[in-house]
Amino acid sequence: PITWEEGIRFWITMDETPKDYGAPVYLKGSHRNNVVDEQAVFVDVEEEGLESYRDELLEFRTMPGDMLIWHPRTIHKVDGPSDGIWTSYRRVLGGTVAKGGSTYHDKRGSGGVLSDLGRHSLQDGDKLQSWVY
Repeated sequence: PITWEEGIRFWITMDETPKDYGAPVYLKGSHRNNVVDEQAVFVDVEEEGLESYRDELLEFRTMPGDMLIWHPRTIHKVDGPSDGIWTSYRRVLGGTVAKGGSTYHDKRGSGGVLSDLGRHSLQDGDKLQSWVY
């Protein structure tokens, strides 16, 4: 659990994205929006304040080994097939990385789907540190 400004998101694909569906789509410039709450999991792009972003879609048809990196505030989605039946699948590795100097924020009970799944002794406000090997 870190703030949007303390991290980056990533996605590495191991399979080709089907040509008709499944490509990640981002709203260009939406990392600058000040409308979407940090706890939001799903975003209504028709929400007031997102007008300047909703029409500028960036779609990436990724190939095996491709890596996408984006600001955590960026509004994005993956559309499935129109009939809801996936005839091919793609495996991906994705997540969030904390920048150096980030601080732990206790978000348990915030309603965030993946707010904090780790077992640790960190307290709200503790500096995140990497182990030196």
